[in-house]
Amino acid sequence: SGFRINPSEKFKLLATVTVSSTATVKWSISDPSIDLNSVSLSGTEKSLVTTTGSTAAQVFTVSLVLPPSTLPQQSTFSFSIACTTQAGYSATSAITISTNAPPLPGQYSVTPEKEGVMLTTEFEFVASKWEDADIPITYEFAYLGSSGSYLVHRSRMQLSYTSGSLPAGRDVMDYQLSTRLVVFDVLNAQHAEYKSVEVQKETLSADDKNQFLSDALEAS
Repeated sequence: SGFRINPSEKFKLLATVTVSSTATVKWSISDPSIDLNSVSLSGTEKSLVTTTGSTAAQVFTVSLVLPPSTLPQQSTFSFSIACTTQAGYSATSAITISTNAPPLPGQYSVTPEKEGVMLTTEFEFVASKWEDADIPITYEFAYLGSSGSYLVHRSRMQLSYTSGSLPAGRDVMDYQLSTRLVVFDVLNAQHAEYKSVEVQKETLSADDKNQFLSDALEAS
């Protein structure tokens, strides 16, 4: 049987091996362009040492761990584990793994694009025509904060649109404020798109500022 994974995340395989005498196990992959020995975080070969003098079957768990982005997107691989005992007996088991890819790019719009006013103008954020086989697709909207990090405007959910006010852009950037859409599939593969909008400053009362901060906290 096969499994589908997100290649941008750490990948771990576990195998259960039952032997009655000391044995050696070794992992391999069907793609010769991937050198498991050099990329594996756990090694590819292991000795299973059974209790001296015992002929009873003993169970071992063997892992193979690969770092993120080791496997290319939209590909299929066969991982095998071979076990050979000191007596010369051998057995092999394999599993097929497929990797996914981020959602196919669609459209992202933020309106109005110009002449917005901080905390006053209601901006509409819309994502459309995004596709992926690994559904459901979810959407997160954010804007660039003064610290240089993106702040979540609307947390991840299946709804592909939202609305709300924004803080002002920097005057040295002609009040342009960067917004971001991140689209996820069910395996957490993701694609980001960016749009800038003009958000002018406006003098606000303390109550208005507190209300904006409260709304932002609720959205995140």
